[in-house]
Amino acid sequence: MGSKIAFAAFCSTLALAATAANADQVVLKSGDRITGKILSAAGGSLVVT
Repeated sequence: MGSKIAFAAFCSTLALAATAANADQVVLKSGDRITGKILSAAGGSLVVT
């Protein structure tokens, strides 16, 4: 049973890494992070989906 849990944890980690690899990340001065796809950045405005 322990190997099933380890395999599930490994698969979850792999899925999260794949998702993060395709996303842009913006780090604010406060340390907060916004993750998504940057659509545009113009005139002091940033559009993230």
